[in-house]
Amino acid sequence: MVNILPNPRLLPETGWSTELGIKQGYRFGKWRGFADLALFNQDINNMMEFTFGVFNPVTYMPFQPTDTVIPVFAFQSQNYGDVRITGADLSASIAGKVGNYMIMGMVGYTYTYPVPKFGTDTTASSLSPILKYRNRHSIKADIGVETKRITFGANIIWRSAMENVDRLFCDERDPETVNLTDIAFYQFFSQTILPGYWNYRIENAKKNYFNIDLRFGFNFNKYLSANFIVKNLLNAEYVGRPGDMHAPRRYEILISAHF
Repeated sequence: MVNILPNPRLLPETGWSTELGIKQGYRFGKWRGFADLALFNQDINNMMEFTFGVFNPVTYMPFQPTDTVIPVFAFQSQNYGDVRITGADLSASIAGKVGNYMIMGMVGYTYTYPVPKFGTDTTASSLSPILKYRNRHSIKADIGVETKRITFGANIIWRSAMENVDRLFCDERDPETVNLTDIAFYQFFSQTILPGYWNYRIENAKKNYFNIDLRFGFNFNKYLSANFIVKNLLNAEYVGRPGDMHAPRRYEILISAHF
């Protein structure tokens, strides 16, 4: 059972965001497409974050050694503080015909730098300033080929390593510079709540994520079509959050009928 506690001291988020972009279309003979560049910034005050910890079930405050009640492990929405998220997004697409084949392609790159505006996050697993459960870099690409009856395509995804998780789940700081009592506590907590995650995170923290999805379709007529889809072709492991293991390779068949 997972406990979820209220937080009477929770403050509302406030913030502002701005984006500056440019989009340009282009054409080369029978090929046409566009390129798009956007720069963005978002400031959030009193950002709310769903946090896992050890709490006093009466006061809903983080548990203290002087408390006289039995502590509980629980999730609680808390104010993280003021953060700033800056970044850039670049994308381009192109489409054209080669004989009877229509070819379409798209690629996009996103860079984000989400950090606290003041101080450092003392609940993060490493000394990196990046907010927890964020990826700085991501690339998505899609290519498709179509004829009158057959369609084929591939979707490609790449993400840089997730630099921080909750320290309660894994402490990645240099043991020589950290109080060993703290590390022992975090390790005991992690092994109690999520057995195996500590070691998994240590082994995979620096790994980037790369995967491919494939799709193949056939149009029987203007009313009926079928698609065969392969998700996670490379059968890559990916954990977005502790305990949230994404699905392994799977196969899907989709039949569509229009009346």
